[in-house]
Amino acid sequence: MNDVSTFHDEVRRVHGCSVLLSACAAALLNEPTEQVVQDVRRVAEALGDTRFDGVEPGAPLTQRYYDRFFVSASPFFVPLSESSVRGAFDEDGRTVYASTHSSKGDHAFLCYEAAGFDYRALGGFEPAVKALKPDSLACELAFLAALGFHAAQADDEACACASIRLFEEFAREHVGAWISQAARCLAAADDDFYARVVAFAAETLQALAARR
Repeated sequence: MNDVSTFHDEVRRVHGCSVLLSACAAALLNEPTEQVVQDVRRVAEALGDTRFDGVEPGAPLTQRYYDRFFVSASPFFVPLSESSVRGAFDEDGRTVYASTHSSKGDHAFLCYEAAGFDYRALGGFEPAVKALKPDSLACELAFLAALGFHAAQADDEACACASIRLFEEFAREHVGAWISQAARCLAAADDDFYARVVAFAAETLQALAARR
């Protein structure tokens, strides 16, 4: 990042990725209102991605949100926490998810503390917010987004570089290590709005990492 133009290009890339990740995090934290769906579609369309065309908010999509993340007996349910998904295993053709408590969550929390990020202050649908763990996907995506926004708004290059460095490390050690697996788990039940949101975030992070 010694070259000025390279540094500013990197800040722009991380900031652009953060706008997308913020919309994806919001989609996981909130019921699928028209605004939530529109925000995700808008960032996708800006990249020429049409996977959210035709997705309509309404009672069926809201029920799917509940089934995906709150009704554990639902065939669509996937616990979107790093501990659960990274520790998942197959048993007689059925995915069994691990506990939501592990050292992964502890380390994520320490990263948040070091950066002054309070995952408990995230807003959204009350049951979703209350159920958050430090390694919930929504928290991890929101944290990356916050780092990217901070880098773009930093007053000096050193602060921006520190945020980008933490963004890269956290994306590599946490989100990037399991988000593709989470997307596959969601898609195995149905290629719905939520499977596509998580796949969209996963592909974006992979593309960003590939440019480094």
